[in-house]
Amino acid sequence: MRIGTSFAHLSGSALMMDAQAKMYATQNELSSGKKVSSPSSDPVNVSQISTARSAIAMQASFTANQSFLEGELRHLESTLGAVGDVISNAQQQLISAGNGTFNNADRASVATNLSSLRTQLVALANTRSADGQYLFSGFSSNTTPFFQSGTSISYGGDNGTRGVIVASGLAIQSNSDGQSLFMQVPKGNGSFATSVAATNTGNGKIDTGTVVNPAALTGQNYELQFTGSSTIQVVNTSTNSVMLWQTYVPGQAITFDGLQVVVSGTPAIGDRFTIAQGQTASVFDALDQAIAALNTPVVTDADRAKVNDAVRQVSATMEQAANIALTKRSEVGGRMNMLDSAAAVGANQQFQSMTLLSRLQDVDYAEAASRFATQQTAVQAALAAYGQTAKMSLFDYLR
Repeated sequence: MRIGTSFAHLSGSALMMDAQAKMYATQNELSSGKKVSSPSSDPVNVSQISTARSAIAMQASFTANQSFLEGELRHLESTLGAVGDVISNAQQQLISAGNGTFNNADRASVATNLSSLRTQLVALANTRSADGQYLFSGFSSNTTPFFQSGTSISYGGDNGTRGVIVASGLAIQSNSDGQSLFMQVPKGNGSFATSVAATNTGNGKIDTGTVVNPAALTGQNYELQFTGSSTIQVVNTSTNSVMLWQTYVPGQAITFDGLQVVVSGTPAIGDRFTIAQGQTASVFDALDQAIAALNTPVVTDADRAKVNDAVRQVSATMEQAANIALTKRSEVGGRMNMLDSAAAVGANQQFQSMTLLSRLQDVDYAEAASRFATQQTAVQAALAAYGQTAKMSLFDYLR
């Protein structure tokens, strides 16, 4: 086979240029620290690098959201704790108001303390987060949720919940429902509430009552009416029907329709005690009720019975409010645990994505340096071989 001189030159030149190109590519890897310098150099690797970078960027966004939400939840948890403390202080004040030795001035002093606690509670209910949004206003995060309307506090927010996306397909609630926390507190024992009629003239009192058979509860309202000095008539005021008659024995339980109450003291003929089921009140209205009662001068035993009954009713409502605040605080704790789990999973995914990206694009300097040395030797050998080939001609064989 005849090989022309020009072909030998071209072949040697091509081999030398290929060796140089590989060496320069390795040299570029060493200087940049990256395996891929352009999309055309390795399309498959570039696609995988792009996917890994997208995953890292998305997780970085989730991590930022997690950090933001952690601050929000810690602030919310702290605020709910403060709400619980104020409610607890109010309960203690109400207990002290039941002291039988207190005079009108003592009760007025307790009312002043309760008024101060009410002011604190309104301020806590209008707490803002670090970014200026109200914690308890629902979706209306820029609307003051609780404001004075006439003689009572009204709610200007809604029942919406705001969520923060902390992982793919996972959003965690960042706020709490102010309406159920402050405005819809169950009265009494949570199922029904008892009270002394404002027109009573005796010193009889009624307890908060208990549920003895939940399945038998009707959701209807009742009155215990004293038709004689020792006779109680139980009337269903929802159906306007007399349910039973019972001889009154102070401190003896009265049981019907799944509930049980105890009346004590000496009611007068015509005195009434009400039992209402499923009622709610705002914690602010409850405190207002106690403040008004404690500021009312006590002259007769009947006056004292009414004040004590108002204090008892509000104490029961505040106990329900304390339970709600504790439940909501526990819910926030559960969200924080969920956030911690999402953060741990996200950190692991981020580590895996960054490890993959490093493997795809980062140079192994030891391997690249060894490869560069080998390629450099190959280039030098190719140059030497090409030099020898370039000097060869027919006259060299004729000598």
